[in-house]
Amino acid sequence: MKTKFTKVHSFLIPESFIQVNFIRGFKYIDRAGEIVNNYHHNDTPPVFQMNLSGLVIEKPTKEIEEMKISSGVFWTKFTNVNALDIASTAYCKEVEAITKILDVTEINRIGWRTYFIYEFKNETEYSNFFSRFNKEQKIKTTTVKMLITENGFSINYSLENVVKNNDTKKTAVLFDVDIYTATKIHISEIKTKLREFREYLNDSDKGLLAIINKSF
Repeated sequence: MKTKFTKVHSFLIPESFIQVNFIRGFKYIDRAGEIVNNYHHNDTPPVFQMNLSGLVIEKPTKEIEEMKISSGVFWTKFTNVNALDIASTAYCKEVEAITKILDVTEINRIGWRTYFIYEFKNETEYSNFFSRFNKEQKIKTTTVKMLITENGFSINYSLENVVKNNDTKKTAVLFDVDIYTATKIHISEIKTKLREFREYLNDSDKGLLAIINKSF
C-alpha cells in the first residue's frame, strides 16, 4: 500500500484531550464557584458537578465537550475535531481564565492525547496493514504500542484495529497518540508547547505522520 499522509486531518479525529498539571492550585477549594460563574450562558448556569476532589462542567463552550478542574489539573475533552488548532486555541483561552481565577502561574506537566482513525477501503487493505507487524504466519497482531522520545517531549503511541459499532464490515485502525512533557513551565508557555506538539503531529518527515506512513 502506497498511501502517503501529509496532514493529520486526513484522518477522522473522534476525540482529543488536553491537560495541564498545576503547581499549587489549591485555591480551587475556595474558588470553584467563581469558575462555575465564569461559564454562565445568558444568566443560565452550566451543567456541572462539584465536590472537594474536583469540578466537572458539561459543554462549557462551543468547542469543549467537557471540562474538569481540580487543585491538581485542568483537563478538557473535544469531540469530532475538525482541526487541532481549534482545540489548542480553545484550550489556551480557557486555561488562561482558569489559572487567573486559581492564581496558578506554573505547571509541571502538559499533555495532549488524540485518537486518529483511518478506515480501510476493504478487507485486503486491512489484512495487508496488520500483516506488516507479524513475523510469523501463526501470529495475528491487532495492537502495537511504543514509547517515543523527541525534542524534549515523549509520546505514548499505539495502534489497534477497530470496528464500527453499527457496521461490523467497516474495519479501521485507531492511532492513539498521547504527547506530553513533564517539566516545570510557566503558564505563558502553554500556547508555545501546544504549537510544538501540533507541529510534531503534522510533520510527515520526522514527526507522527512519518511514523504512521511507515506503517502503510
